[in-house]
Amino acid sequence: MSICTSITASRPAISGFDTSTRQGSLARENGFQHKPASQLHAADQPDDDDEPSQQVFQCRDGRTLPRYTVQSVDLPDGLYLGLFNGRDDPLGSPLVTGFDGPLIGRLRYCHTVEARDLKLEFLDPFEGYRFFPDMEHVAGRDGQTPTGRITMPIQLMLNAGAIVFDGRYFADWTVFVISSVRTVIGRDLRSQRRV
Repeated sequence: MSICTSITASRPAISGFDTSTRQGSLARENGFQHKPASQLHAADQPDDDDEPSQQVFQCRDGRTLPRYTVQSVDLPDGLYLGLFNGRDDPLGSPLVTGFDGPLIGRLRYCHTVEARDLKLEFLDPFEGYRFFPDMEHVAGRDGQTPTGRITMPIQLMLNAGAIVFDGRYFADWTVFVISSVRTVIGRDLRSQRRV
């Protein structure tokens, strides 16, 4: 597998607290405590997410992957795995906020096995090559790979409580659905008139 690196540098914490969040200076002035930096998402910190270069996770082999941010937009509907709080060293300081990782998907499923492995299956196996170019496959006589012949599922290892992706360690991750259609689930229906 190739090694990926984030475009943005990780931001150091001062005295165990994140001082770069939007509410940070006001909270310090008024004596309010806020979350330690280890509990914050790197996307909560101000950076120029509107810049195109900030929306990608650049791999050393030249591939660009979508970066997991608060504003993951212009992606097809589907199930995604977002990796964040990344570190180069699994034993790095938990007081320093890690960097945002890739947004992996569209997935058919994401399954944690005995808190040690993560299994992924892509809706379209050929999309998986974008994230895992070394995926095994069985080619036919004509050299083409039939869709159903790609080795699935992909397995991501957990090491020191973090997902290992391309030589980086992501201590936090989330699985969520991006949908352009707003569904009834999650809406407060109590305010609607009943017949």
